[in-house]
Amino acid sequence: MQRARAQTDEELELTLEGEFWRGNVLRARVRTRVDLARIPLFGAIGTVEVQGDAAAPVDRYRSLLGEAAPP
Repeated sequence: MQRARAQTDEELELTLEGEFWRGNVLRARVRTRVDLARIPLFGAIGTVEVQGDAAAPVDRYRSLLGEAAPP
């Protein structure tokens, strides 16, 4: 996120869902508002919201540190 923000200087909103347990699915969503055009002295002309999401399963046989998986 730091690298993406350094490139665009836009505020990113990140949402994470799910729990890190074997067999669960973790989801990440990110969104931001981006200027359509920027003209010197006039600033931004219009904005659009850009968003993306991804999901990944936690491997059923993954070795987890700490507590055991819930029943």
